[in-house]
Amino acid sequence: MVLAMHSSAPSESGAQQEFGWPDTRIEVRQDVTPRSPEVILRDFAAVVLPSFSDGNSPEARAAFEAAVREGCALQAALALELWTVQPEHVEVPRLMNVRWMGLCNVLDRAIDVDREVAPFLLADTPRPLRRQAHWARAHARLALDSFEGRPRRKAIQAAIALDPQNERGARYLAEYVVHHASDMDGARTLCERILDRYGEACAGGRVARRCLRAFESLGSAFPWELSDFRTGAPIRSENELGRPVLVHTWSGDLEQNAVTLEGARQLQTRYGIECIGVATFAPGAGEAALEAELESRGVDWPIAIDVVDAARPWITNWRAPMADGYFLFDGEGALIAIGSDLRVMRANVERVMPSRIPQR
Repeated sequence: MVLAMHSSAPSESGAQQEFGWPDTRIEVRQDVTPRSPEVILRDFAAVVLPSFSDGNSPEARAAFEAAVREGCALQAALALELWTVQPEHVEVPRLMNVRWMGLCNVLDRAIDVDREVAPFLLADTPRPLRRQAHWARAHARLALDSFEGRPRRKAIQAAIALDPQNERGARYLAEYVVHHASDMDGARTLCERILDRYGEACAGGRVARRCLRAFESLGSAFPWELSDFRTGAPIRSENELGRPVLVHTWSGDLEQNAVTLEGARQLQTRYGIECIGVATFAPGAGEAALEAELESRGVDWPIAIDVVDAARPWITNWRAPMADGYFLFDGEGALIAIGSDLRVMRANVERVMPSRIPQR
């Protein structure tokens, strides 16, 4: 039995493999002699994902993304083929980890990963593969909006329990704090635990330290100044006093990074909160293209471009743990919430604008 990947629909003679997914048309073929692990590993090593270096044109971006998806799909199929041919092979955990990460990060199949890893979490699974399965479940649940805080935390903690020295634990816990934590006191405690266990040498530890610094800013008012890149009009904190203000930031072209902008639009429409946008990057296609994109999206609130660098470290001054997210200031100019989870930010907006909560 082997697996075959096709660009067209599966043939009638093939049965859809249990762990396959429609995008790659993986099927179990009974009429082909199984390939050896050596051949599978040779093919896996030959897959090279491209690097994006051809500019920001839509055509170049589309070609790059298609090539990455194709490469990740092939890696995923080969990993599954190796597991099918020889489940105990020493390279199975590494290849299955590549499969699961590719499914989550590139092929947008995190929900399938969460389901697929379930049988690999059982105690009779070899420990190296079981470790990777636990990390894959934690990764998938961080990516899925359908999971609330507790299932995410439990998945991360289960992976750490089985693989306590792996720095992925620090990275996933820090990602949970930045994107999903709703209890600030609990988030502080979690950041302290990350630093106690992993230190600041790893990426997760550095994010935890930035989070703790950000928490120190909560409740305090401080001056800030930006300018609307379309009109040149100044945007000063002193002019925003007397009303809550939501600042949303994003760090890439809107075609790929419009999540916080659309979230701000939802909050403005629902609650009438004042919004300000900040692009923390230099627009690759130029300011005129960004202005046209904003106009097509109907964005009528002030937008600043403020590249994060040593000369203009506004995001450092605000002690932000992330470059894509929301900053909520109350009517007195105090920063009262930082985060990138829209549901959490909605709850904070309702806290400062209770009279604007829609009647249900």
